[in-house]
Amino acid sequence: MHIALWVTQALLALVFGMAGFIKTFQPAKTRATFDWAKEAPASVILFIGVTELLGAIGIIVPYATGILPFLTAWAAIGFAVIMVLAIIVHARHRDTRGIIMNVIFSLCCRSQWPTGAGNPHSGFILPTSVVIAWRPRHAPACHYVGGVSHTTA
Repeated sequence: MHIALWVTQALLALVFGMAGFIKTFQPAKTRATFDWAKEAPASVILFIGVTELLGAIGIIVPYATGILPFLTAWAAIGFAVIMVLAIIVHARHRDTRGIIMNVIFSLCCRSQWPTGAGNPHSGFILPTSVVIAWRPRHAPACHYVGGVSHTTA
């Protein structure tokens, strides 16, 4: 499970890092490639690119170094917000492929959100398999101590 979460983080960092680099340093290529960018102001494209670059760093570095590891979850939440807004933009342009990719990446971002355990690497994973480890607040949590299962409220 831990390896799958690191793979998800690496995938998110790679995809958002590349997308952020193109939007930040090659705005002409961005406008030529994406329909939505043709009508977006240059400042918006630059803002999206910079936030994607910062998020690509934030999804890996804090947890890997142990310095402010909660920032990894915040980076994932930021990516999810970007993806929800991107879904809206792609829906306006009737870009089904873009919507599907944004949904997949927003689900990958969800795998990095913390759950009740306080661990930023708990939640559910999408790239390898759809495994949802969500528990309602009223359901008891199960803890294993010394090989014995203990249920707590």
